[in-house]
Amino acid sequence: MRAPRVIATASLPERPGRVLAAPAVRSSQAQVHVTNFDYNQHPLNTMPDTWLASRARAAAPGQVSSAFGAQSIVYPTGGGVGLIGMWKAFEEMEQLGWVQSNDGKGGYIRPKMIAVQAAGCAPVARAFDQHEPASQMWQNAHTFASGLRVPKPYGDYLILDIVRKSNGAVLALSDEVIFASLRDWASKEGIYLSPEGAAATAAYDHLLTSGFLQPTDRVVLFNTGSGNKYTDVIAQAFVDATQSMLSS
Repeated sequence: MRAPRVIATASLPERPGRVLAAPAVRSSQAQVHVTNFDYNQHPLNTMPDTWLASRARAAAPGQVSSAFGAQSIVYPTGGGVGLIGMWKAFEEMEQLGWVQSNDGKGGYIRPKMIAVQAAGCAPVARAFDQHEPASQMWQNAHTFASGLRVPKPYGDYLILDIVRKSNGAVLALSDEVIFASLRDWASKEGIYLSPEGAAATAAYDHLLTSGFLQPTDRVVLFNTGSGNKYTDVIAQAFVDATQSMLSS
């Protein structure tokens, strides 16, 4: 058994992808980055299974009643693998007969997929707004939500296709808005969200205000981590917010 060769890249997430794509590497190595690696996609398939299965007892044997399922899913999107995995799972559950018809015609209307990005790194949101099939590299990417700091998602065309097919949306929110939601949920709900999770909660508030979502809609918000993993980043955000407040 040979020890693996480690190539360290001090850069943004797309840099390792460029290294892997180099001819010298590609010709001799298997590609296992997160977007096209089945062992990463299949565990993410369980995310929609979870909220559907939680209501399975209300349905006929062997089926999950879509009447109890989410109408919209808000997902913080950097590489977007979770969103892609969920859409794949919906297709598989339909083929297995695990969901009931909800469109009155024997078909199944999937939830609206809503992707959320940071304004400092929003290649998918820009492509969505410009009606492009894929994104362009985002220059000088910056956001305190490091999981959203992906300047060029490998599966961007899949994300955009999914959002459009589901009649969803792609949002780009400022770090200030994301951090305000993080503070709000921590103080009022006792939930210490990750910055990426706070992007989802901030997007939910924004979509309620805009009328895209209604208060009666069943919406799933994904918090993809814990704020405990970001203590240094969040502490600095508190410092920046305090300084901004004092200077205004």
